[in-house]
Amino acid sequence: MNAENAPEAVSLGSSEWISLKRNHGESFTMNAVEAAGLTKRLFEAKRELQTAGAVTRIAITGTILELRKKLGAWKRVQAVLDRLAANPFDESKNLKPAEYVEQVKAWLPDSLICFKKAEAGNAKGIAHALAEVLGRYPELANSSEMKLLGTGAELLAERKKQFDEIERRVDEMMKTADVSRYQRFAAAKFDGTIHDAIQYRRWRCYGNYNLTMELAKNYGVQNDKRIKAYVKDSSEVTPEFLTILREVYVRAYAKSQYFNELKYTNPKILKPEVSIPKFRGMDKSERAYAYCAYGYGVIMTSHFRKNLTNSVKRDESESFHPQGTLGPDSQSDAARSVIAHELGHSMDAMLNLQYNAEILDLWKTHKKTMRDDLSRYAGTNVKEMIAEAFSEYMLSKAPRPLAQKIGQIIDNECARRFGE
Repeated sequence: MNAENAPEAVSLGSSEWISLKRNHGESFTMNAVEAAGLTKRLFEAKRELQTAGAVTRIAITGTILELRKKLGAWKRVQAVLDRLAANPFDESKNLKPAEYVEQVKAWLPDSLICFKKAEAGNAKGIAHALAEVLGRYPELANSSEMKLLGTGAELLAERKKQFDEIERRVDEMMKTADVSRYQRFAAAKFDGTIHDAIQYRRWRCYGNYNLTMELAKNYGVQNDKRIKAYVKDSSEVTPEFLTILREVYVRAYAKSQYFNELKYTNPKILKPEVSIPKFRGMDKSERAYAYCAYGYGVIMTSHFRKNLTNSVKRDESESFHPQGTLGPDSQSDAARSVIAHELGHSMDAMLNLQYNAEILDLWKTHKKTMRDDLSRYAGTNVKEMIAEAFSEYMLSKAPRPLAQKIGQIIDNECARRFGE
């Protein structure tokens, strides 16, 4: 973290933070004139922040937080900081991945957190990065960019659980729902098409084939358990098979139509508590450690199953990763820097930084020298420049000028956006 520019709230668990918490825990009452005066002072402090030096920025940031608290805006972030203070990250301890998952859940109780399968050092780095970023930018915890944080495998498993639960709900509701009109339509369609379907499949499939499975595919029910059990034993189209196929198809059709009906009449039944985006497994490329799913959160690839230290150190030596984000020995720093990068994308999405005029000017100015100014990867596009700069700004003891400039823009934008 760039300690020189950090607001007081960053030192979670320290006497500085506890003091700040006590100050912001007080309640205030004021009349309209007093509120107007405080608002004027808030705007003045925010303007001063734009041109303040590194030392005075700390005092101005404290003033802004105090004014926000007095005007009531502090309530939006106080809960986040309270949760962090109640369950602080301790760098001296090495917990199990499941314990870090529970800690992060305490910080983000409304989010889906699942990285129990991450390697131990990586799990620690995940929690460490999140504690630092939320300590400095607590508003991120309440945004749509922090709804989930997990490994791809675990999120896919959770997504399957969600769909299984929705299936269970729909099945339960179908027991008492009137779906007879759908059933009658499906039965008539089946009876009217089965003869032609048998002839077509016999003509289309020659040589070594299973006609029963081909017919099941024709009606889209090849994955049904009853169909699979019959196909496993016989490939003959018997009256028994046609009866089973008809029953399965009629029910599947009625269920699909009832499902569509529920989308309009009772959509909450079909919505999971936390939505997980549809994604095609995980990128197996060498440097694809994680990615930010905009509007959802951060998803980690299978690389997180093994410690990332050597891989990320190699990336840094090849100028593919920003400098100064890794410690000499820590087995958690690599994952910490990767997650800080992804949280940089989350900050970008929350604040629309990729459209910020100052950011775009920096991109034009530094695009050709990005390898030396930040990293090779930062030269991919504006969004990657922001994320790489954010990681260096948060973690390096001496962030370089470009990371420093972008970090200050992020601080200023947060003060502007959430200051009122």
